[in-house]
Amino acid sequence: MEQGAAHNDAGVLAGHAFGVRLHGQQGGDCGHGVARVLAKHSRTLVRYIQQKRGMIRCGGRAVKASYGSSVHTRSVVISLTGRIMESLKAGIASRGHVVGSFVNTGSPVCAEIMARVGFDFLAVDAEHSPVDVPQTFSLIQAIASGNPACAPLVRLPHTGYAEIKRYMDAGAVGVIAPMVNTRAQAEEVVAAVKYPPFGRRGVGYCRANGYGTAIAEGVAADNDATFVCVQAEHVDAVTNLDEIIAVPGVDAVFIGPYDLSASMGLTAQFDHPDVIAAISRIHTTCRAKGIVSGIHVVQPDPAAVARYIRDGYGFIACGLDITFLANACSDGMTRIRQGIADAE
Repeated sequence: MEQGAAHNDAGVLAGHAFGVRLHGQQGGDCGHGVARVLAKHSRTLVRYIQQKRGMIRCGGRAVKASYGSSVHTRSVVISLTGRIMESLKAGIASRGHVVGSFVNTGSPVCAEIMARVGFDFLAVDAEHSPVDVPQTFSLIQAIASGNPACAPLVRLPHTGYAEIKRYMDAGAVGVIAPMVNTRAQAEEVVAAVKYPPFGRRGVGYCRANGYGTAIAEGVAADNDATFVCVQAEHVDAVTNLDEIIAVPGVDAVFIGPYDLSASMGLTAQFDHPDVIAAISRIHTTCRAKGIVSGIHVVQPDPAAVARYIRDGYGFIACGLDITFLANACSDGMTRIRQGIADAE
């Protein structure tokens, strides 16, 4: 399969693997390669996630999108710009949680497939990958192509105003801001995401407002719908947590267990009592103040996702495209070797 064909057919491959019907069409015959591998093995997690059936309204025109056998109905409204008008906040309020993942490869094919299989959000990881703003722009387009109801987020490289507004203008509906350890940093993030009078995000023609065709609607909608998540991944964030979550506009706190444990001198010792206590304090404090708590299940583990949902976490990221792909390739080679051995 040629590269262009792989990109164009990514949704068809995922549609076949997951029984997705879009616009009344069943996914076609599966090809081979990275697209098929990623789609097949993302399935382990997505089986856990409630399958969705809803009516998407694009530019005043209803478009039906159903995912397998539905047990939940969700309506979203897409503006003329193609942006999601039901926010992640509304999704959390209606269902109690959202489940998503990260895109690290910079591959639009991977992003499109992951959107198609049913994740509530996908976060382009601009912190731990070489992805830049132009690549993020393409990835957000791919996510929208795969599933307009999948919210595109960006995990920021830092909390600077200039960088944040460029990612938002590219079409992100929210951000995950790393290493937010003080109230001032949280205020800076919110100000960069929100338009006046709630923030100081500049207004210019961009993808977020239909390249200038829907500025008034875009500004009004974005201030209500944009999602601001700050990461608590340092012991200083734990100390200053009450001040951080008191900042108007902060919707969620995302626990970064690796960096948090490292800042405590206990890198990756997640069973250590001090690490457990720090994570528990973040979660319980957020719940007490009405702030959504989130966490990353780095290795795709449906049981862990279910456990965190039972514990009251509302914003959960499971895996990354690279972990799904690595696990799929490893599992595949194990089966191939076993099959060869059995045949000898």
